[in-house]
Amino acid sequence: MLVLKTFQQTITDGLLARFTQLAEHYRHLSNATEADWKLVREQDAAVVLQAPTGAGKTAMAIETVARFSDEEPVLWFWFAPFSGLVEQARRTLQSQAPNLRVLDLVSDRRTDLAAHSGVFVTTWSAVATSNATGRRARTNSDLGLSIDALIEQARAQGIRIGCVVDEAHHGFQRARQAQSFFRDVLKPDYALLMTATPRDTDIAPFERATGYRLGQEADWASVSRVDAVNAGLLKRGVRIVRFLAKSDDTQQLIDFEHLALRESSATHRQIQTLLKENDSHLTPLMLVQVPNGKKAQEEARDYLITQLGFTEEAVRVHTSDEPDDDLIALAHDPTVEVLIFKMAVALGFDAPRAFTLAALRGARDPSFGVQVVGRLMRVPASLQHRSDLPAALQHGYVFLANAESQEGLLSAGEQINSLQTRAPEIGTTTAITYSGTQQSVQLAQSGESFTLVMNAGGDVIREEMDGQSQPVPANVMTSHQAALPFGNAALTAAETAHDSTPSQHKRMAIPRKPAYPAWH
Repeated sequence: MLVLKTFQQTITDGLLARFTQLAEHYRHLSNATEADWKLVREQDAAVVLQAPTGAGKTAMAIETVARFSDEEPVLWFWFAPFSGLVEQARRTLQSQAPNLRVLDLVSDRRTDLAAHSGVFVTTWSAVATSNATGRRARTNSDLGLSIDALIEQARAQGIRIGCVVDEAHHGFQRARQAQSFFRDVLKPDYALLMTATPRDTDIAPFERATGYRLGQEADWASVSRVDAVNAGLLKRGVRIVRFLAKSDDTQQLIDFEHLALRESSATHRQIQTLLKENDSHLTPLMLVQVPNGKKAQEEARDYLITQLGFTEEAVRVHTSDEPDDDLIALAHDPTVEVLIFKMAVALGFDAPRAFTLAALRGARDPSFGVQVVGRLMRVPASLQHRSDLPAALQHGYVFLANAESQEGLLSAGEQINSLQTRAPEIGTTTAITYSGTQQSVQLAQSGESFTLVMNAGGDVIREEMDGQSQPVPANVMTSHQAALPFGNAALTAAETAHDSTPSQHKRMAIPRKPAYPAWH
């Protein structure tokens, strides 16, 4: 059974309290019009859970769904970002929430199964596209009801509809069919959107496309990096090394990509040595992000094998557009030391043994930068309870070959540090009003909440490790400045801000437990 960390329990309690109060609200809408139902759902049903990669978003979401399903009849839809992650999500739900019935989209489309804490684990492409899989799921057959009919019948039997969207910053907002399915078919009574991207810029388009409101701070649950670090789930920071030419006329004479690979490999091997010296049998993983094109990945692989001494079996390539089962297997295979990728590694899968990243391509998108860096932030389970580890094993390492086009990576630290641990506001954002025998649903703002504004910064000098790297060429400056501002200095600043007194923002208050008169 899942045992949550203290901060995870705080967030879960807040999410559960919010959904529980909303369930009470729904009970007073039994005779309301469909327009009123729609208004309440769109204003109150959705909440965002934002947390750094590795802080346990999935664990908190599962605990919330499991505990809430013990009290309320809900049919859940859990949306994974990619098809390759569906089975991983199914296994996690089955192991961590045995009270939930994990349903099969093909064979379990029956209301008798849906009525008992059922959870369909799927992707948007499996239910909201015109491909063969999507058509089967949306069509009545001998195997079961269509998803549309199943949802309609479940609602008729008093079963609410819930959904959890993993990696909500990616995917369904960009697909019109998925947006239509969410808005017109699913119409969730409870929606939990998870993201590692703080204040995701996709939220505004989501609101416009679906009508569901997410904009008020009271609707957000968030986890600070400080709490996840203190709980042993995340490394204390990521240190960055940039290579810059001393003068413009030497810029073209320097092979920055090979230099970044060489220095990253040296750090990787030093980490291997430190792990062994500290009685750990963990095999660290080095990530190599390459530009588009097969030539780039082949050149990187060849250099790692022929020049840097890695075996062919230790270097693997995965450059598909989305993670699949092979990628997940590679991430956990101790014989694999280096994983070459373009985009797929940045989203949706766990690689806790990753310590180093050689970034050979630019990353201008801050959201993508947060995801890439997130692969290095996790602490492997075998090290989470070790307080005796040297500082070098408490950090990740990024080596930039293309320093001029790394805005996404360089801003990732600031974005991650902006998160504060905060449970969602407990209190509905709608009010039922009465005038004689007339009733209506009106909008209001929820009660007091607070915002912590944290300006964590500070440069951290990269700790020199006794590595095996060759000397950096004389015409290169090695910048050890930690451009990702979440090393020790930033963490100290974050801890100070984290403990400070929050500022208060007054809003129109609504009672936490509204006393609704019966419908007439």
